[in-house]
Amino acid sequence: MKKMFIYLLITTGSTLFSQEVEGLGLFKLGKFKETQIDSIATKNKITVEDCDNYNCELQTEYTLHIKRLNANKEETYKSPTEASYSTNIAVYSLNNYNLNDRYKSDRITLSFYKSILYKISISRPQTKLLDDLEIKFGKGELKKQESTDKCRTGGRSMELPSSIYTRTWINKSRNFTMTYMLMDGHSSDCEERVITSLYLLDNNIYTIAKDENYNERNKYQKIIEEKKKESLKDL
Repeated sequence: MKKMFIYLLITTGSTLFSQEVEGLGLFKLGKFKETQIDSIATKNKITVEDCDNYNCELQTEYTLHIKRLNANKEETYKSPTEASYSTNIAVYSLNNYNLNDRYKSDRITLSFYKSILYKISISRPQTKLLDDLEIKFGKGELKKQESTDKCRTGGRSMELPSSIYTRTWINKSRNFTMTYMLMDGHSSDCEERVITSLYLLDNNIYTIAKDENYNERNKYQKIIEEKKKESLKDL
């Protein structure tokens, strides 16, 4: 079944369309505001939870949960994947959210820069959503990248083939992109796996936000290292 799905992805014709991709449902890049997250929580009679480690980020939920992903400033390696160290950036995870009351998603991650949405990420998007996006925006531009995965099984180290397929739609006038990515490879114990995701970017803001987060994270990392050195001064 997995190989058939990948075969269909590869063999479907691809054409580059300059479509007006702006977002998904009510989540519009450059328009949706951070304060609207509270409106979603209020409507569903839930509260926004704080999360500063990857365990709570990946916790399985069976009902709608909204989590504010905060950077862990004591142990940076424990921070949620999308959390940022910049005060200009806020990130929320919506678990078990039904987009447009039609497309169920395990997790939608929304990233804001100065309270305005600039990035949308969806883990394991439904096939129906992808089919409907293709109907609306065309087939996009297909690319394939081949590499290898290093893994270990039965006491042996191995390098097994892996491939990354992407299909991208572009809004040239706004410099927005929407990309579906399928990774066909192997886990660290050499098991076959397929990982899929869909993400939308306001590329102008994404570049700024990425640089800010990188610089701020390095600052906190240096502070943590200095604290560790100070704690060992009597050693």
